[in-house]
Amino acid sequence: MSTGRMFNMVAAQLVAAAEREAQEQARQIQALQALQANRFNPRPPGQIHAGSATEQVLRFFRERPGRWWSRYQVIHATQLSNTSAHNALAFLVAVRSLETSPDGARHPRYLRYRLAEKAGA
Repeated sequence: MSTGRMFNMVAAQLVAAAEREAQEQARQIQALQALQANRFNPRPPGQIHAGSATEQVLRFFRERPGRWWSRYQVIHATQLSNTSAHNALAFLVAVRSLETSPDGARHPRYLRYRLAEKAGA
């Protein structure tokens, strides 16, 4: 058998092996994507969970409708950390459960919060 013919046979075997490996990798990726798509998430994003900081802040505002509150008043009343209260307020403003207003005499970044009209019902 000539060297050129032997080289072609080995090259063909290598190409076939590479194609099989690529097909196997594609199959594994598809199987992994199917598993991830069917996985249950007990805490889906965008929902308020019982006992969460967001639920505590929303309850605080529902118990006191119509009044404007500063972030620090909310933190003091709910006993939450600064970060937890800030994230809860930001989420509730984003989903329009709370409305904001600048705190008159202070820098515009200081906001006051109150329960939005539609969220009170």
